[in-house]
Amino acid sequence: MHLLSVLVFAIGTLSTTQAGLRGTSPSVEMDDQKIRRLDLQSFGGNPTNRYPLNRCEGDCDNDGQCKNNLICFQRKEYELVPGCSGGMQDGSRTDYCINPDDLNSPDTPQPMPSPTPQPVAPAPTGNSGGRPDLQSFGASPPGNRFPLGECEGDCDSDSDCASGLKCFMRDNFDPVPGCNGFDASRTDYCVKRNPSSPTPPSPTPPSPTPAAGLSDFRLKLYWEFGYFWQEETFEREWCMQCRNNGCNYGNKIYITACSGNNQRFDFVPVDNTYILIQLHGTNLCFERDFKDIFLFNCDASNDRQLWFEKAGSFSGSRFEISPKTLSNHCITQRHHPKEDEEVELEPCSQARDGETSYWNRY
Repeated sequence: MHLLSVLVFAIGTLSTTQAGLRGTSPSVEMDDQKIRRLDLQSFGGNPTNRYPLNRCEGDCDNDGQCKNNLICFQRKEYELVPGCSGGMQDGSRTDYCINPDDLNSPDTPQPMPSPTPQPVAPAPTGNSGGRPDLQSFGASPPGNRFPLGECEGDCDSDSDCASGLKCFMRDNFDPVPGCNGFDASRTDYCVKRNPSSPTPPSPTPPSPTPAAGLSDFRLKLYWEFGYFWQEETFEREWCMQCRNNGCNYGNKIYITACSGNNQRFDFVPVDNTYILIQLHGTNLCFERDFKDIFLFNCDASNDRQLWFEKAGSFSGSRFEISPKTLSNHCITQRHHPKEDEEVELEPCSQARDGETSYWNRY
């Protein structure tokens, strides 16, 4: 009897242990998933000798540059890369090849439910001039919010807006014409079809006049034979442009196919080294804010508006443009160009790897 009792006790203990192991298996599997995450590895802006890229390798521009069934994950700086380790420590805008299944993995952060809609913070001046406050109802507003009213978002097209309004497409911090408030997100808002431009601060004194021969031109991304942008051996001409067919105070700069509608610029010398990059016919100039470039009132005493030729010559056939306050960086589109991508600052070495460090007057 004593031996039988011992056997019964042992079998019961074993069953309990097995049940406990089964109960903890999900966390074990989760640990295994985390172990399988690979460190990110970047081979620069145009690693043609590395194509097709493996999982968690970059920089890619499209799915065709990734192996097998991997996809190219387009990202911003410090953005997590699904299935890979190190994205939140990567301050570049390198895009990486990933397994599409990782987009829905348990350890990939998912969007939080939209909170109760709140108006965007009003401008601190306290003077809205009778303009409506911005109000966002989230990325997918409830159906009963459509059509959206003036200064309401998020819209995706003009059809989301009430009669007489259009959907104003914008980037982070872009001011919204005819509306009151600041919004750091990329929410797009419905605005009047012919709104008045946001009122900028009082203008500074007029800047010096442009140098002879260095005014009223487009800025085009330089191309030469042997470049292989987007797997193509011919040039698609890309020029600097503001969104919505016009530049206003506080706008950012993008690239688009060159046309007669592109914004035109002047190079305004400040001294023998530095220039202002001025929007032709206005008092708006390029100003650096970290790696982003905005249009603000020209001010030759503001170091963040001063630029110099890192390589080449402003009066020559091609040139690199660097800011005085971040001299190892260049104005670039960063990797192989595509429509409506931001113009920004990246390390010149990285821009050269992607063959997008040079510009020319056009």
